[in-house]
Amino acid sequence: MIRRSLEAVESVVVVIGDHWEPERLADASDDVRIEVEAALNAGKFILPVFVGGGQIPEAASLPESIRQFANRNGIPLRPGRDFRLDYHRSMGRISAVLTPTSQ
Repeated sequence: MIRRSLEAVESVVVVIGDHWEPERLADASDDVRIEVEAALNAGKFILPVFVGGGQIPEAASLPESIRQFANRNGIPLRPGRDFRLDYHRSMGRISAVLTPTSQ
């Protein structure tokens, strides 16, 4: 189901909060691992979004099959007055990646 759903999208947003547990990803049946793995294998644009102080995990803490996820640049999504700015920045980044450039 997850892999089929990914076929219909061009980008994937991975929300990482301060309680995100990279050690959970050692389990090959973990939903987050399956989604990230499928997105990486399909060559999808992946945008990590950090909420509540979350941050990208260290590559060494991730299973080999998703280790390259640690090389992604993410965007913080802060509450309060910065929310709109962060939201528009993240949407602009996705749009820039997905919008073909004229040559």
